[in-house]
Amino acid sequence: MPETLLKTTKIKKLESKFDALFETTLLKGIIGEKPENYKKQVKYWFSSKTFEKQIDKIIDDIYLTSISFTDKQVKKAVKSSLFIGSTLNLYSEADDTPLVLTEEAVRQADDLASEVVDSIVTMLKDEGIYKESPQTLEKRIRELWGGEKYRSTRFVRTFTADVATATTLHRYKQQEIQECQFYAKIDDRTSPQCRMLHGTVFKVGSPEADKYHCPAHHHCRSAILPITIFTEVNPDWRYENRDFTKQMDQNFKFTETEVDKKIIDKTFKNIDKFNEKYRIDKFILDEDLQKRFVRLGVGVNVEAPTTKVKTPKVKKETKVVKEKPKKEVTKTHNEVENTIRKHENKIKNRKTEKVYVFDKDGNIVFEKSGNKNSVKFTPDEAELLKGNTLTHNHPKSSSFSKADLQTACVRELKEVRAATKDGTFIIRMKDGSEFNKTFWDETLSTEFDKQLKAARIKHDIRMINKEMTKDESVVLTSKVVWAKVSQNIPELEYKFVKW
Repeated sequence: MPETLLKTTKIKKLESKFDALFETTLLKGIIGEKPENYKKQVKYWFSSKTFEKQIDKIIDDIYLTSISFTDKQVKKAVKSSLFIGSTLNLYSEADDTPLVLTEEAVRQADDLASEVVDSIVTMLKDEGIYKESPQTLEKRIRELWGGEKYRSTRFVRTFTADVATATTLHRYKQQEIQECQFYAKIDDRTSPQCRMLHGTVFKVGSPEADKYHCPAHHHCRSAILPITIFTEVNPDWRYENRDFTKQMDQNFKFTETEVDKKIIDKTFKNIDKFNEKYRIDKFILDEDLQKRFVRLGVGVNVEAPTTKVKTPKVKKETKVVKEKPKKEVTKTHNEVENTIRKHENKIKNRKTEKVYVFDKDGNIVFEKSGNKNSVKFTPDEAELLKGNTLTHNHPKSSSFSKADLQTACVRELKEVRAATKDGTFIIRMKDGSEFNKTFWDETLSTEFDKQLKAARIKHDIRMINKEMTKDESVVLTSKVVWAKVSQNIPELEYKFVKW
């Protein structure tokens, strides 16, 4: 059973901190004041710069905690792909200018505090003690607040869950995770909403993912998991294919029990009502996500294989070369090499990556363009990699990423190449065999991590001393790491061929 973000100790501590802040601010406006002044004083404290800054800091920490958790989750899901970049420093100091989500949190907290005050005042009047002195009322006020506290706890948990999940989905999008899956803990406490959505796969960034992610109700315990190239996806799990009358067990297997369609329709309506009343407006979240990520200095430099699974069609931008019946002509090694180099020369100066896959005779199996950091393959394309040579360009002139070799091993490529403006990096097995997953799991991955750690320590010091930039460090690190890895693993042949 995977660990879920909303059940982590760090998120729970942030919820407690938020809840305590609400309580402290509320009582500041009530204790020691006359009942007729409660509303005015509570409004004053919830509108204060102190409260605003404290809320803003808590939201920063929700973001940072969610990002850190999500990065670890994705890294684990893609079998420890390479994450190149600075480590997130949780609870770090940031620019203290409140952003739009902070303003929304203050507004919601202020509205709730006003409702709580109205309730307390009504009870004081009903009990005939409204005119008593503040000192006499203090004990009763605290007792009445104890009966109202569930409302602030519910608000805090829902707000935190909404922000944390929105941050997770935004991070997935940054890392080019294409799909995600709703995950609920199935037991006798599971709500009808989460029971219905459990197992459903959404496209990241789709209206459905934005609408039906957790929290689906107050005190929601569910999570959104990443779908990667290593995830086996049943097409019937996908939202567009889902028959919600059929539910899934904890392991995403459909059960024989069917739910009446009227109940399903009612459950969706309940989610819609909850979203309308309690969820943060999407425009506010989207604006805040963009600005707060920049303010916190959070970026992403990750090349993670995020291929969707079991998609029947090849994407339109992929050019697949259909083989025509012809006489077999075996080309020499030099002829094949010259053919590959010719195509590498075409892409070496591109600002975005492009892949060519060649068979043993130098024929193009398919070619595909990507973005500045990666090229993603559909399942059909991934199947075409086995036993072939993959070359692609690296716009920053770096050597291989860990994800490059991970994909090579998982998909059993014969050779991997990375073309740069200065030349081409080439890596293969010395005995001419294909890369394989066992080699990755037992040898290559561990050695890479070891060398990466050593190189980063050295290069981070040089960055601190301003002897090199971050981009220069990334490029140099990749070159040093693979040179060391190939020295320590005799089965590997690694070289750089200049133009």
